[in-house]
Amino acid sequence: MNLEEWLKRDVSFVTRISKNLRVYIEKEFEPTHPSVTKDAIVYFGTSHHPVRYIEFTDEKDRVYRILTNRWDLEDTEILDIYKNRWIVELFFKWIKQHLKFTKIWSTKPQGIWNQMFLAVIAFGLSVIVKLMTRSTKTTWGFFQSLQTYLYKTYGDLLLELGRKKKKSKGRQKIPIPSKSKPDFGTVAMVKGKRRI
Repeated sequence: MNLEEWLKRDVSFVTRISKNLRVYIEKEFEPTHPSVTKDAIVYFGTSHHPVRYIEFTDEKDRVYRILTNRWDLEDTEILDIYKNRWIVELFFKWIKQHLKFTKIWSTKPQGIWNQMFLAVIAFGLSVIVKLMTRSTKTTWGFFQSLQTYLYKTYGDLLLELGRKKKKSKGRQKIPIPSKSKPDFGTVAMVKGKRRI
């Protein structure tokens, strides 16, 4: 991330910075929200371009430091932009995990969009099949079954989806018979003497 390059190209950004990036405050503003602890014009590192610095805390008292070149927005709007950015990040995490979108086939924007649409369509179709078959498998288990039975018949897939999950009882111990006195019968038994 090269903020200097973004500033030269006039690219709008809202980004979180680490604790070790030094900022030099030129002018401070009065925050308009209780969670905002600082709103100021600053210079960072060796930059000669002023940027806006906002520091805020969340519900768990974690401190966030944000740099932006958006002077037209309120500090609360900057907070909303940053929080919504995490929703987008979670969406991409979901895409990578559930749609297997880990390898990009094309570097062109249209190619990436096409791959994304194909992945979402494949996910939607598999959810429809899961609903139609009334499978009780988890989403991950269902996708594993689809992948395993991809080149087999639809009947085989239906049998697999209807099969109940085996519950393992773990490693079973073989019961050891209890040691009891041997039974010799009544022929050779010696009776003990009676005490009076």
